[in-house]
Amino acid sequence: MAVRPGGQHPPLASLAWPPAPAGGDGRGPADATDEVTTLPTADDRARARANRTELLAEEVVAAARALWLAVGAEKPAAVPAAFEKLRPRHIQLLRLLSREPGLSVRAAAQALAMRPHNLSTLLTDLVDAGLVERRGDPRDRRVARLYLAESARAEVAGVEQELHAAVVAALARLTDVDQGRIRSALPALQRLVTGLTPPGGAAGPAGGPRAAVPRPLPPSAQDRAR
Repeated sequence: MAVRPGGQHPPLASLAWPPAPAGGDGRGPADATDEVTTLPTADDRARARANRTELLAEEVVAAARALWLAVGAEKPAAVPAAFEKLRPRHIQLLRLLSREPGLSVRAAAQALAMRPHNLSTLLTDLVDAGLVERRGDPRDRRVARLYLAESARAEVAGVEQELHAAVVAALARLTDVDQGRIRSALPALQRLVTGLTPPGGAAGPAGGPRAAVPRPLPPSAQDRAR
């Protein structure tokens, strides 16, 4: 037994075995007021996930709005002379008919998330300008089919090429890592769009605009993306 200087023995309490458990600071016995770590419950995890999902929804909507303004809603920087007096919605309709000629008014309105009577106003402008033609459906004369006029096809093709080139240039300025992240996110974004599209493209809440039907990439574009 160690003897302290002066011949004094250590106090008996210090020889007790096993030693008293240390407190939260490691310097003395545990205090009843020390905090006890508890694992999160299923309800805690569910609330945390709900909070993360709500925040992500806000970020997705903000990003979608910014992308829409950059690519979909705004006119290209250099528009053909025939399009100078057109609004962005006119351009969107022309681009749609370039990709899908022969749509009905209802189908075009659904694809652009518009009400049919609002689309009819745009159509009147474009028909009067000689850019769009209405043709009767041979199987149902009550249905009008929409086609680009011959004079508008080359101009719309030029608009598409310019928008495509703008996106290519913007992507080229990103790093390979960012490009990979965008490519990896596309399938999840497609599933998100599918989840936001009601069956049959039904009208949104409170008579809101119809949801656009998601269109996957054509096979050739999918091959290039791999």
